Amino acid sequence: MAAGRGRGRGAQGPTMQISSQATTIADPSVQTIGVRRPGFGTAGIRIPMTVNAFKLDIEGGMIYHYDDIVGEKVLPIKRNMELFKILQYEIAPNVFVEKISYDGRKNAISHYRLKLPDDYQEFPIQVGGSPNRPPRIIRIKIKLVAQINSELLTRFVQGKQSHDNAAITAIQALNIVLRMEPTQKYTFNTRSFYVPEGRKPIQGGLELWRAYFQSVRPAMNQLVVNVDVSAGVMYQAGPLINLCLSFLRRPPNNPNVLGQMNDRDRLELKRFLVGLKVVVGNGDKTQNAQQRPPRSITGLSRHSAKDLTFNMRREGQATGQNITVAQYFRTVVNRPLQYPNLPCVEVGSGKAMLPLEICVVPPGQLMRKQVPADATREMVQFSAQRPSDRFAGIQSALQTLAYGQSTYVQHFGMSVGSSPLQVTSRTLPAPRMQYGRGSRQPTVQVKFGAWNMADKHFYVPMPLDSWAVMVMDSTQRFSQQLVDQSVRGLKEAASACGMTPVADPVLTCHRNPQGNIMRMLTDLMNEAKTTKGVQLKIVVVILPNNGDEIWATTKFWGDISMGVATQCLKAQKCAGANIQYWANVCLKLNGKLGGINTVPDPQSASILSDPHHPTLVLGADVIHPSPGSVGRPSFTAMVGNVDRSAAKYIATSRAQTSRQEIIDDFGDMAKEIIRAHMDYREHKEGARADARFPSRILVYRDGVSEGQFKQVKELELPKLIEACKELGIKPKITFIIVGKRHHIRMKPGPRDEDRTGNAPAGSIIDTDITHPVEFDFYLQSHAGIKGTSRPAHYSVLYDENTFTADGLQQLTYTLCHVYARSTRSVSIPAPTYYADIVCARAKTHYAPGTDLSAASETESSAAGHATEQGLQQSFQQVHPVQKRRMYFQ
Repeated sequence: MAAGRGRGRGAQGPTMQISSQATTIADPSVQTIGVRRPGFGTAGIRIPMTVNAFKLDIEGGMIYHYDDIVGEKVLPIKRNMELFKILQYEIAPNVFVEKISYDGRKNAISHYRLKLPDDYQEFPIQVGGSPNRPPRIIRIKIKLVAQINSELLTRFVQGKQSHDNAAITAIQALNIVLRMEPTQKYTFNTRSFYVPEGRKPIQGGLELWRAYFQSVRPAMNQLVVNVDVSAGVMYQAGPLINLCLSFLRRPPNNPNVLGQMNDRDRLELKRFLVGLKVVVGNGDKTQNAQQRPPRSITGLSRHSAKDLTFNMRREGQATGQNITVAQYFRTVVNRPLQYPNLPCVEVGSGKAMLPLEICVVPPGQLMRKQVPADATREMVQFSAQRPSDRFAGIQSALQTLAYGQSTYVQHFGMSVGSSPLQVTSRTLPAPRMQYGRGSRQPTVQVKFGAWNMADKHFYVPMPLDSWAVMVMDSTQRFSQQLVDQSVRGLKEAASACGMTPVADPVLTCHRNPQGNIMRMLTDLMNEAKTTKGVQLKIVVVILPNNGDEIWATTKFWGDISMGVATQCLKAQKCAGANIQYWANVCLKLNGKLGGINTVPDPQSASILSDPHHPTLVLGADVIHPSPGSVGRPSFTAMVGNVDRSAAKYIATSRAQTSRQEIIDDFGDMAKEIIRAHMDYREHKEGARADARFPSRILVYRDGVSEGQFKQVKELELPKLIEACKELGIKPKITFIIVGKRHHIRMKPGPRDEDRTGNAPAGSIIDTDITHPVEFDFYLQSHAGIKGTSRPAHYSVLYDENTFTADGLQQLTYTLCHVYARSTRSVSIPAPTYYADIVCARAKTHYAPGTDLSAASETESSAAGHATEQGLQQSFQQVHPVQKRRMYFQ
């Protein structure tokens, strides 16, 4: 299992002093959400690092915050922006003598106080209207809700101001001001702007566009603008028929096939189209179509235009005359349809039905749903850039965003630096990893984020002696010769890893992938027991192409129903696989059978190996249904170690209210893990009954945005404390948030970069760009493979263990090395990584045939809620046998 090589300088790197400003400790009176920074780390080799943050200066003055902007009806942000522009330029230019910034929702920011009676005014705007229909009145309300002196921001970044609502509002205000200009020019989504230059068409009627991200962030003694480049998925512009054909992978010159869709294709197309805005065009004349207001698609008809009828209306009254859509366009509109056999799209709140052929898709519409798998792969390739190329793109983004040319930015006296910040990072020493007896080299030093497992046995190897192979493919595509070859390769790798005794599989067989998978697996188990007298410990299932449903059914059978370990492999990977591939398979097999692959050397992880203070490390995560889905729950997971080396983990998961970030069952899940930890310590590691409980608990909580930190601290942490009380233990708790969805990136100099141009594994920054007051740090714990690596951002919410910066940072880095699936350090601590996997695996906790697709055809919110409740109640727990093992490997 050869490891990758890098060329970071390690101990040869230059030593730099951290600036005195960057290491200023905050005022003791300042109130924080999380833990106050205890100090700064000193371990490791210091190297200079460029980060994609630019210094932001702002002149002193007042920030006026106006709220309650748009009235009763919730409108799209783009429409709100249009209305606000009409307000400023046409309705009340005397009030807005200098134009102010607006976020498209409820917040407007001004550098001067608007002349409004009692700081409040309501403005009516007329929209629409026709000879037969009066215009609609939309009321915009402007109300002053806060005025903040920008001097507060200076105090905040100097550590002299608490992280209160005023500070949060002031940062939000600067973000609104910075975004106002590009929001009016480009397609946008929250903090990103999309440009068509360099766009790339991909399959399925989609395009990839470049995205520019920006966000104002408080840092130590300065405000910074974090600028990054990424990518977004857009709908293909032009005739709607062409988009539908592209999505369904149909020939572009035969629109009639859209009239021959089966129910599955029609439902998939509906899911794809709902939310897309279209305009009524004239054939391919998109330019004319652009002048008409777009309307959102809300549905797709089951019937064609020639069969779909509706009741004619005149002057708003029903006439009682039924007419088909095709007849209407031929006789009333005088526009005979070329393809009357195609379905119609339902648009707008009035649910009007429009034939596909008259609809045009305007350009620049962001796809806000789950991106298809093939699009995700192309998106990664499109956006994967080496650090040098990415930072060059960031410099180009500055020119596009053009802060210096924005009147909104100028009015606030704001200026953004033209060069990215140069900061100091440290490269932490990597741990040593320990292997089992029989290894030629029992301990190995990690270098460049990886290590080699050649001639090493697992720390606790499990025998491969009661197993079977089921090939879910024909003998023509995966012959018996390939089966024998795969068995031979797996046995050789298992022997090399110390998984002795290694025996031949009890049974090997081919099965029809169209058959009943559950029954075939059960029959295999029974056959092994009755004919061979063997209780199978693991079943290796070789999958055909597109075997996702077989995989899910196999996992339900093994993890939930029978309590038997399963290992699914792709046929194309097995054919001609080398010893390294089979060794990687053994990494998973050993954990699923109850073994431990490797542990940190005790000297490299003194906190974990401390016999007087057993440590339990928990990882927790929540995964939500994809955007646009209806009636689907969120899934939660918690993972924790049971052994003293924090290398062997167990997991538990739940289904809960859709899109709820707070974990409802945090306490019960923690109790389950703690009990298992205590049981393992007593019965497997021989700990005394009074010394089996953890005296320290560390939680690495994933998936929480910065705005939810306080909520997590107030709702989840107390549940953990209460769980410990109920178990009669009093461990010291440390609660850490692991952030992955941020845009801070690192670029080292040429002398310090690894072979991919990235910062070396173990690079850490806890000064300059980190929080002015609270204990946080950025750690890039893995070696780059492709593109620009993303460090994880760690924020400490609670700490009874009073960790030093060095102690917690080194422990976190060590935990990134115990991920059992590989011989590389990973990007986040192993328990957090496992929790993410367990969340994703939760979809297999339902009986085969349960509909867990991304969306439902149910339109009623009540029906969707009922479906969600049913899925929560039918969620099944892992079999007790599998609960004790790393089934999620």
